[in-house]
This record gives sequence, C-alpha cells and structure tokens, in this order.
Amino acid sequence: MLATALPYLRLMRLDRPIGTLLLLWPTLAALWLAARGMPSITLVIVFSLGTLLMRSAGCVINDFADRDWDRHVKRTAARPLTTGAVTQRAAIVLFAALSLLSLLLLFVALDKLIGWPSGRGQATITLAHITFAMAYVTVVVRSRLAHMDHSLEEAALDLGARPLK
Repeated sequence: MLATALPYLRLMRLDRPIGTLLLLWPTLAALWLAARGMPSITLVIVFSLGTLLMRSAGCVINDFADRDWDRHVKRTAARPLTTGAVTQRAAIVLFAALSLLSLLLLFVALDKLIGWPSGRGQATITLAHITFAMAYVTVVVRSRLAHMDHSLEEAALDLGARPLK
C-alpha cells in the first residue's frame, strides 16, 4: 500500500516539508497577530491543514504544467510525473481532490466560525465549483497551448510574417 502511495506523496512533496513550513510560519504568525494572542485551536488546525493541502496541490499542478521541461533538467528529471510513476490523469485527479478538500475545509471552518455558508449554501458551492472549473480549464488549456503557440509562430514565419522582435 505504501509503495503505491509513495509516488503520489512525492508528487505532493510531502517528503520535503520545508516548503510547507515556509508557508506555515507566516500564516501562523498572522493568526497570532490577528488574534492579539493565542488564536483558537480550530483556526490553527484549519489554517495548518489548508496550508498543507494547497501547497501540495500547487506542487502537483506545477509538476503537471512543467512535465515536458522537467525531464530535461537534472534536478527534476526523477519526479514522479516525469518518470511515469504517476500518470497525467492521476495528477490532475490528485490536484482536483486536494483543491476540493481545501475548499471543503474552508466551508466547514467558516460554517463553524461564523455560520457561513449554511444560509447561502447552494449559491456559494455553485460559485466555488465554477471558479475551480475555470482555474482547472485555464491550467490545462495553457499547458496544451504552450506547444501550439510555438508551432503557430513557425507557421506564420513560413507564410512570410515578420518576427515580432
């Protein structure tokens, strides 16, 4: 079981916690400053889990976006997505799951702290899903168009267009 999960944990960079800690320290400092002392344990847990989930989601989508470049760079050539230990589809599903978990965490925390979004539940969840879907489509389309832009530029030059430089 752990052998199956290990490439996914590496894709999320859970084997390298320093990035999460670098994000967590200013987050917790801001919580302490905003609370003018010790914040509630609920806030500390929510912000700590949110930091871990979103940092992990960021690592996954970054590796997905850079998958074609990473295999040419010595430092990143052994990453799970580049080596094929994790498929592109699995990486996108993992990114979506991590993002949805953090969104769910946000909803649960806000409901417990201020009673939101219970009164506005359906509209809030719909808006969150639309926002997430737009972000997902933007990342996927942009990664796909990266190669197309280059070929379109070459085609335009072949047709006699002048370079923009």
